[in-house]
Amino acid sequence: MKEMYKLSLVLVIDVLVLIWLNSSLSISIYELNELKTKSLNGFYASFAKDIFGEYYMRFAYIFLHILSNILLYKISLKYLKKENYLINIIFNLTPGVLASALLINPAGLIIFISLLLIYLESFKQKYAFYIALVLSVFVDKAMLSFYVACMIYAYFKRFNLLFFLSFLLFLIGIAINGYDFSGRPRGYFLDSLAIMAAVFSPPLFLYFFYTIYYTAFKGKKDLLFFVSASAFIICLLLSFRQKPDIAEFLPFLVLSIPLIVSHFLNSFKVHLPQFRAKHKSILYFVMVSLIFSYLFVVFSPFLYHFISYDEHFAKNYHLNKEIAKALKDKGIERISRNTNDFRVLEFYGINPCYYDCKVLVPCDDGVIKFKFFMKEFQYCLR
Repeated sequence: MKEMYKLSLVLVIDVLVLIWLNSSLSISIYELNELKTKSLNGFYASFAKDIFGEYYMRFAYIFLHILSNILLYKISLKYLKKENYLINIIFNLTPGVLASALLINPAGLIIFISLLLIYLESFKQKYAFYIALVLSVFVDKAMLSFYVACMIYAYFKRFNLLFFLSFLLFLIGIAINGYDFSGRPRGYFLDSLAIMAAVFSPPLFLYFFYTIYYTAFKGKKDLLFFVSASAFIICLLLSFRQKPDIAEFLPFLVLSIPLIVSHFLNSFKVHLPQFRAKHKSILYFVMVSLIFSYLFVVFSPFLYHFISYDEHFAKNYHLNKEIAKALKDKGIERISRNTNDFRVLEFYGINPCYYDCKVLVPCDDGVIKFKFFMKEFQYCLR
């Protein structure tokens, strides 16, 4: 029961941080485009908007994130007998997971579906697993790498039904979504590695690579291993010929965290206390890096005090909600379509102007003023 209490505390803190972050985020043009797609995630986002409204629609993704944490904890019971909540802590500190819990993109849905499938397979829920696997073909084209992992896993385990079903779903997935395997040899390999490292945090990514390598040759290989390893290898192979959409592979990589943590703790515990200095150094280095990356993202809105708006890495997710509110407070509900990010402002209730139109632009002494994390922003209508 103590482990469950610790998990509950981890989730409460995590959810409070996510709710606070939601208050500072505006919908981006990328999310707006995703909202209008006919994908499962597009329908889920539209449903979230109808239920929670445009200001709180991210709560639906926070809910998915909570369910993913619960599934992750259940799966981790097969890897650790105690301290399973540590897996959830590292999972939630990972920058990529933090983004998937808030942003309107398929990553949160893919992580949840993948964990559900792995949970059902791990605990021998065969019928539920096969039903969920078939339905997953409608989730996203990113599931293609999951089917490849299932085929390899089934081949090693001699699960003929799973092999042929996964192969069939792979073909159906390509037929539904299509996939571009073309390209010429180009230098995207290092770019892909850099993005993966940023999503994990560099030290954790290095240990991910080591864990995959060690497990491939010496460790116990289960479906979770094949899912993470397959996504990693497929992404790197594609990187030799084209610039792959890294977002299609990253959700499967973060699923490896139970493998990483269990491998580290097992290695740590087999050494006598006087020989654990190296492991402690690795642990401190990884945790400090993760916490720093997490806090950097969480408190990134304060960076506007030190850098300009155009230099901020999350500028597409900031200010538009506040701009729309400031315009409405001034009684302005129509502006020119030529205004930057007008489609996003329109999402928050600002209508297009058809005559005598003015463009909203940043300026030093504007009539539209508001504060964002104690930093004042000003805009003029010209």
